[in-house]
Amino acid sequence: GGSGSGAGSVGGSGATDAKFVIDREEVEMGGFVGEGFFGKVYRGRWRGHDVALKRLKMESVASGAMVDATRKEVAVLCQLRHPCVLHFYGVTTPPDVLIVSEFMSGGSLNGLLHNRKDVPMSGALILRLARDIAQGVAYLHSLDPPIVHRDVTSSNVLLSSDAAVLATLVDSNVALAKVCDFGLSREVEWYMTQGAGNLFYLAPEVTRGEHYRESADTFSFGILLWEMVMRRVPYGGVNAQSAAFKVAAEGLRPPIAALRARVEADAELPHELTHLVQRCWIETV
Repeated sequence: GGSGSGAGSVGGSGATDAKFVIDREEVEMGGFVGEGFFGKVYRGRWRGHDVALKRLKMESVASGAMVDATRKEVAVLCQLRHPCVLHFYGVTTPPDVLIVSEFMSGGSLNGLLHNRKDVPMSGALILRLARDIAQGVAYLHSLDPPIVHRDVTSSNVLLSSDAAVLATLVDSNVALAKVCDFGLSREVEWYMTQGAGNLFYLAPEVTRGEHYRESADTFSFGILLWEMVMRRVPYGGVNAQSAAFKVAAEGLRPPIAALRARVEADAELPHELTHLVQRCWIETV
């Protein structure tokens, strides 16, 4: 996975912003990949790179302030350098606003966990992916000022290769998983508008509308670890809003006994993993 490059200062002046403006004429549009909160995602080419192109929705583009905010944030994101963090190249100018980033051929971790049940995930692969995710989030937290991801979910982890190939790379030094979709959320009331799925990962203090710090990502990472080991969404059958309320008000957490049994049944998963997940869920003051 590679270690973090340590804390660094990120920020941008207007001049820095200009460096990350990409000429739309240089971008070659490819096939449709999927749709996210901010808009549709396509595959493409830019200056010899395979890239992902996120086209902002028209209502976002219509807001000049939104475009300015997006460009400023992309300028910050483009300065980030870590093997476990998705690399951003820049953003095109209106009217066709495209955020240009590296393309990850393996799709999302969510897709592997829930849509590819035919592909077994070894304990070694689970640990390796978890390590990459943790390193990526820790790097964001190490920056000055820190970037709190705020949306650490299986949908926001992208994989470098198809599942079958990943299994052969567990012992390699190549990053297998990269965190994405961080930072671009600051100008938007993220959780209220993004759809119920991500409510399952929300830290209690976020649901309560309190000020929150990096520990909110730690909580979400614990939920994600549970999901990776169990290969199912937590709080099965419970309405997402209801689950988020119970997490915040009543201390609801995914069932730990089921996790412990699964961990103990897999020789490649250390027993400490159950304790680690529980530590992620403890609220810190």
